[in-house]
Amino acid sequence: IERTERAIGWARQAEPTLSCVVAAGGVAANGEVRRQLGLACRRAGLPLVCPPIRLCTDNGTMVAWTGMLRLWLGLADPPLRKSDDVQLFVEVRPKWPIGPRDTRSTTQAQQLARRGEPGRAAGGTASAGPS
Repeated sequence: IERTERAIGWARQAEPTLSCVVAAGGVAANGEVRRQLGLACRRAGLPLVCPPIRLCTDNGTMVAWTGMLRLWLGLADPPLRKSDDVQLFVEVRPKWPIGPRDTRSTTQAQQLARRGEPGRAAGGTASAGPS
């Protein structure tokens, strides 16, 4: 929820006319997550908009669509190995942003440090990971 509140602040800086927060997919299917997001939105004076729970599922189509959007946005990377017979590569991640990482985000560096991988946070494909 702290990340949501911080994201709302960043979004308002970028788009002062921000009118709502939308939660969808598996996140919005979780009742406690919806409740906590609703509290954060109320504190920010914004409505939380969610589809009906029956439509809030994680699925392969969402993953494929995100991959396609990342390719369209030029967020793909060269293949990991020269032996890979592909021109572009998109890594699948459980928390996958569609756009580039916000430079104010420190979450990835904290996660990598907890795993003992602080060197990866500075560059490579890790910089396009979860925020």
